[in-house]
Amino acid sequence: MKVTRAAFRAQRARRFGTANPERMRLAFWERMVRDAEAARADEESEVETSVPGRWRTPYDVRCHFGLTGDYSGGPIWCFDRMGMSRTRLADGRVVCVAGEHEDYYDPDFCIYNDVVVLGPGGSVEIYGYPEDLFPPTDFHTATLLGGRLILIGRVGYNGERRPGTTPVFALDLDGYRIEPMPSIGEVPGWIFRHEAELDLDRGAIVVRGGEVEVQGLNDASGRVIRRNFDDFAYHVATGTWERLTARGWRHFSIQARERKTFMFTQRSGPVHDLMMSLQAQGGPAEDVFSCVELAAILPGSIAHEVETLEPFHGARIMVEGVPISIGREVDGIEVIVEGDLGPGRAETLAREILRRVEADSGVSCVLETLA
Repeated sequence: MKVTRAAFRAQRARRFGTANPERMRLAFWERMVRDAEAARADEESEVETSVPGRWRTPYDVRCHFGLTGDYSGGPIWCFDRMGMSRTRLADGRVVCVAGEHEDYYDPDFCIYNDVVVLGPGGSVEIYGYPEDLFPPTDFHTATLLGGRLILIGRVGYNGERRPGTTPVFALDLDGYRIEPMPSIGEVPGWIFRHEAELDLDRGAIVVRGGEVEVQGLNDASGRVIRRNFDDFAYHVATGTWERLTARGWRHFSIQARERKTFMFTQRSGPVHDLMMSLQAQGGPAEDVFSCVELAAILPGSIAHEVETLEPFHGARIMVEGVPISIGREVDGIEVIVEGDLGPGRAETLAREILRRVEADSGVSCVLETLA
């Protein structure tokens, strides 16, 4: 499909629909969908995806039109997305809902609120919606129920999230109309990256796993993201949520005050040698990363059994029969206590690990209680 420079300029940006839905007949968008799908098919077939003239990303488009490095026009619309749901229907249609391109720091970062329908004969239909009806959505779930997709959760843009609520929408698969659904009862909260499964016996959609944005326990004015440890059922007929589990797991995050990323190492391992070399040279690596000896993430004075201990994954230990995982995350080291250790003992364990990490790395840390 040939797209002229004039068409690209007119159609390059994300736009919201003005109806529910509005068919978006834009040649540039359709070209981006077709090329992204072709690249995806090649990846699944383990075929080389770098095809000359293929537009998968905004970078490809800028190269084609001689705009490399020019971000003055804002994000370029594309179909190379994360957090987009794909649902294959019995008639061969694949219904793709929303998603995002890249992360917030990328000049082409964008969260979408459209629906793209891929027909069995190669057709492409794109539908847009008013932003206030269906906000930009990513890392949601889409569950097929009758002639509708039930869309649950999202990350959304920072500043537009509402902790303590759970967004739910229904997408009609005949006319692609979207409607907000009631979402009351004991909701899972502002959930995303979760799983959803239709439970016919309950007549509900069961949601588990994922992450939730909540008000911080240490600082009530701030917000944090924690793991979701419990299962919830959404009863579609009534729009009511029901909590199915109350596991009571604890979640802590050990964070460097200087916002460094920890690297787990072994004294004789290649990662340790590399990090020591970089730190000796000084420069950006020393400002960003800090090494922690793998043994330092284990509690010293609390009796435990080590099940696994690996530089990449961290540790999994048992304390009085309670499983505990200690792993690395972007913002620090997370400690998850998968059961009840008794009053105050989970926090005591987390603080002991914090002290050992500080002593080994020489980095001052703070303990964030997430759950």
